[in-house]
Amino acid sequence: MIEVQGLTVRYPEADGLRGMDLSIGRGEFVLIGGPSGGGKSTLAHVLMGLIPETIPAQVTGAVTVAGIDPQRRRVAQVARRVGLVFQNPVSQLFNATVAEEVAFGLRNLAFAPDAIAKRMAWALEATGCRHLRDRAVRRLSSGEKQRVAIAATLAMRPSVIILDEPTANLDDEGVRTLVQTLAWLRQRAEVTLLVVEHRLEPFLFQADRLVWLADGEVRAQGEPVETWSQVRPAFSMPPCSPSPGDDLLVEMRDVAAGYDRSPVLEGCSMALRRGDFAALIGPNGAGKTTLARVLAGLLKPRRGRVLWYAKDLSRRGRRVGLLQQNPLHQLVCDTVEEEVSFGPRNVGAMETVDLA
Repeated sequence: MIEVQGLTVRYPEADGLRGMDLSIGRGEFVLIGGPSGGGKSTLAHVLMGLIPETIPAQVTGAVTVAGIDPQRRRVAQVARRVGLVFQNPVSQLFNATVAEEVAFGLRNLAFAPDAIAKRMAWALEATGCRHLRDRAVRRLSSGEKQRVAIAATLAMRPSVIILDEPTANLDDEGVRTLVQTLAWLRQRAEVTLLVVEHRLEPFLFQADRLVWLADGEVRAQGEPVETWSQVRPAFSMPPCSPSPGDDLLVEMRDVAAGYDRSPVLEGCSMALRRGDFAALIGPNGAGKTTLARVLAGLLKPRRGRVLWYAKDLSRRGRRVGLLQQNPLHQLVCDTVEEEVSFGPRNVGAMETVDLA
């Protein structure tokens, strides 16, 4: 189903893959792991044909996927046989509603309306998205968008499905649903699966093989649990002893917030003291990002108050830093130096800072 021989990929500034050899059989479930920059996403993009058609790179070696050479076909042709779910779902969602998104690819291939309806229902059910069918895509949480992107890919029923870090935006329930969906696909759809992941544990007992990439090379491969035990990096965390002070820093009182006519937070109250280290957890769509936007002053509450040192402050930009899930949403300058100085310049903090 997939044959890779002597594959080398060179970007303008670095190597992506170095002389890779890899063979994957029909119906096999292969887990691709490795450190950041090891070549995992590069491999996925080559198999899909995105490299070099849309991502500039020099490619040598031989690649065959589902009987075709993705280097010699247009991406649109490869997409009939190979489905790719990106790490950032926003990059592949184009339609207003979930139903329109899942049907988009099928309509472009001129499927009959009845066939589109059946495939859509099947894909939404398989990914646990049936209740989202008529929702606006822009109002979904990151995890919900990821599941919709997977549903849209499944609806095409390709021979090979590649998922690039599919759990990145999923909560625990979403991960369980994804693992169940992939197991179901293996049994009934006879599809070849490649999952590119940092978070390997959920898939170790489902996958047939783990391939470990590092520095653009295959460093290990074999039975998933055994291979993972060999390559798993040692992890340790230094002791952390938060020391909250007595000063009440921020307080939310009966806050309600949402988007358009869709309520997200209702009657939300909380308090944090100076020095607190708090973890905000919950399922996809529960309101975690909305709460963060309210605290940062980016979203105005419909009801309730947000107090800083017991004062209702509207200009919180200098007091609250918000690092968004997708950093591309907040990077606006051409160079690192310009980006780092952009915020201070815009709030009038022009003192000289040594950026070296």
